[in-house]
Amino acid sequence: MAIPTEKLATEVVDLNTERDAIAHRERQKVRLWQIVGATKLANRLVESLGAQAVHAIEQVRDQKLYIPAGYETIRDFLDRDPESPMSYDQFNRRTKLLESEGDVIFDLLNSLNVPLKDRKMLAGQIEIDGNEIRIGDTCVRKDDEAAILNLITTQHAKLLEQQRTNDRLTKKIKKGEEDFEKLKRSRRCAKRFSSCCA
Repeated sequence: MAIPTEKLATEVVDLNTERDAIAHRERQKVRLWQIVGATKLANRLVESLGAQAVHAIEQVRDQKLYIPAGYETIRDFLDRDPESPMSYDQFNRRTKLLESEGDVIFDLLNSLNVPLKDRKMLAGQIEIDGNEIRIGDTCVRKDDEAAILNLITTQHAKLLEQQRTNDRLTKKIKKGEEDFEKLKRSRRCAKRFSSCCA
């Protein structure tokens, strides 16, 4: 009994199609887990590159480990070496911020991608107490990223407005002092003029 060639060809095509579909699903699963794994790795790297990275460069600076590599200063190493993780200016800004925030807050705000310039203004005002983060008088849960970002944005806006008010008041005070000096000079001139004419 011979199997018709057409039927055999259809069965082979069906097998190939099914095999291709299974292979495609398997490739999609592999790709899914590659992406998930890469995302987890990236998250871990972001978390660990905060305070630890700054402390590692502080160690390079303090122990002058850049000298055997041919650099005279930490600035030369950070600004010129192609393997340097950051510039000297970035290192200084992050070191100052780390000193004012502490390791835990520094890493938390890094993981939330809060810009360094915004954090400067909030330095010293952020506290962590157990599972809560406090900025000013307001507390939110440490694991509620949206609430933390909202709190930081709100507090930053308040501080900016305070700074603008302070700047306006400083200008008014300076103007008042200048006006007072002009008035004193004009009174001295008036006294001299009246004493000369008397």
